[in-house]
Amino acid sequence: MKRKIIIILILLIAGFTIYYNLAPYFRHVETGKVWLQLQSTDEENLLINFVKNELMNDEGGVYTNYINFGSQGDITKGHSVLSESQGMMLLYSLEKNDRITFDRTLDYIRNYMVLNNYLISWRVEEKSKSEISATIDDLRIIKALLLAEEKWNDKSYRGLAIRISKGISKELVEDNILVDFNDGISKSKTTTLCYLDLQTLKMLSELNSSWEKVLDSSLQILNNGYISDEVPLYKKEFYRESESYDNENIDTLLSLIVLLNKQEYGEDISKSITCIKERLKKDGFISTLYSINGESLSKIESTSIYSFIVQIASKVDDKELATLAMKKINAFQVKNKKSVVYGGYGMEDGSQVYSYDNLNALFAYRYFKY
Repeated sequence: MKRKIIIILILLIAGFTIYYNLAPYFRHVETGKVWLQLQSTDEENLLINFVKNELMNDEGGVYTNYINFGSQGDITKGHSVLSESQGMMLLYSLEKNDRITFDRTLDYIRNYMVLNNYLISWRVEEKSKSEISATIDDLRIIKALLLAEEKWNDKSYRGLAIRISKGISKELVEDNILVDFNDGISKSKTTTLCYLDLQTLKMLSELNSSWEKVLDSSLQILNNGYISDEVPLYKKEFYRESESYDNENIDTLLSLIVLLNKQEYGEDISKSITCIKERLKKDGFISTLYSINGESLSKIESTSIYSFIVQIASKVDDKELATLAMKKINAFQVKNKKSVVYGGYGMEDGSQVYSYDNLNALFAYRYFKY
């Protein structure tokens, strides 16, 4: 009798273990994604042609810069390929319903960027990959894979997403809080707020309930990093040991990423949208840097900042704000046919051409519907 009970218990434990490990591969994921079917404009066609012909190599890697010159430490330059760019290209290809480019981009990730712990190398330089990953980029790639499964009804994409998520869970979570990176020796002491991709964490929590605590802690960190109703933007970093935030000036780009993350998750960001719109109409531009009191500290503008504004405004159907930001993006595009970067973003001589700005501009064209 005892032996039968033991056998039954062993079978139950084995069955539960198998179910626990396999269930994420079959559970339904509610993405909440609405796919837009917008016609491509001439500007978008010029830009995507530039990106595909001048910023992508034959294997599907997106170059960081048009001109090839060496990186300097953590400052990536030249024809290095970042996981950031690869993830963005995946998401753009989804919006365009371009499965060929999606799979080509994904092949580069699989062939050159997957680490032994299933995280994604943040940088590949001359086919040599860094052993460090960046959490924001790993989450972006997971998002793209899960959305691809839904869009094209193909579960083959989910396997890699789950493997990456297991790597994140093991290497990049501490006390249910996401960290920025793990250098192989220790986890980073900071959590950059814009790394907390709530929508992706929600999808992961539907695959595996262990992610629910990470999602809850991420939302709490973001909410507590809100500056004020007068300056409705966000702090940059959260320090886990002291449970405090940075006291630096406001990085507008990083704040806008937080706002988009919260908006996609279903949070109310209307105060921030109103503030951005009023500032853009009053000053005629959005600065890359503001003081904690909302004072503009730079006259520098950014294609990526305006792209995020277009995306955020389009999601709430604010035509005026989206149009104001889109005019800025169109004005920055290189229209000189004699330029080596015709159709792209950067200097006409090919300098200061960054994949991040060019890819973000593509998203603006995908979301602008007016």
